[in-house]
Amino acid sequence: MGVTRLLLLRLGLLLVPALLLLGCGAKDPLGRQAVEGKVTFQGAPLDEGMIQFMPRAHSGNALASGAPIAKGVYAIPRNRGLPPGEYQVMIFSAGAATANEQPGALATPKEERIPPEFNSNSKTTITIVAGDAEAFDFDIP
Repeated sequence: MGVTRLLLLRLGLLLVPALLLLGCGAKDPLGRQAVEGKVTFQGAPLDEGMIQFMPRAHSGNALASGAPIAKGVYAIPRNRGLPPGEYQVMIFSAGAATANEQPGALATPKEERIPPEFNSNSKTTITIVAGDAEAFDFDIP
């Protein structure tokens, strides 16, 4: 076998797997974006909670998603991310339930710490743009 032929064979053996790997990446038809950010509550990172993004009525293919908040940080990976569109932001943090003194009684849930204007009555919105890195921080007084 000639040197040229051997070189072409080796090059082909290297290129074919690389091209197959590039072509095998599953495309997300919705164009989801990873979303991350920070949440502060009364001037400090929110110790624990939940953030939810709900699509606005006019946001086409938008999907709801959310993530836990820990030590003031949340992150939604791309595979569970948000397609381009406008979203209502809701942040919750009730803390842990308190144990009831009566044996067999249910624990009493704590009240929501976050004011309603940041969750059930939230008017806060974000807009996800195709191809942009998405980081949104929220400060709750």
